[in-house]
Amino acid sequence: MDTWFNLDLVRAALDLVDDIDEWLSNLLGVSFGLFDFVLTMVADYFASKFPIFGIEDPYPILGYSGALIPVKIPIAQFAVAVDDKEMTITADIGA
Repeated sequence: MDTWFNLDLVRAALDLVDDIDEWLSNLLGVSFGLFDFVLTMVADYFASKFPIFGIEDPYPILGYSGALIPVKIPIAQFAVAVDDKEMTITADIGA
């Protein structure tokens, strides 16, 4: 009888850890599973090699016209912030 009690206690403890993992995954919006970790690493690799969107640096402000050269500004400290409602892109203009 004691052996069954110990097995039930171990099962309950493991299930509690699994429940906490699921709760934290839902709260943060990420999964902590091994497959999800590998999938994220592969996606990050391909995103660094083949970006979906790129911004030219220095960024063109005015195109060339006749004998005038194009006006461009350098971009420094480019950052992206994503929350549940919007994606915000911020950058400083380098001098």
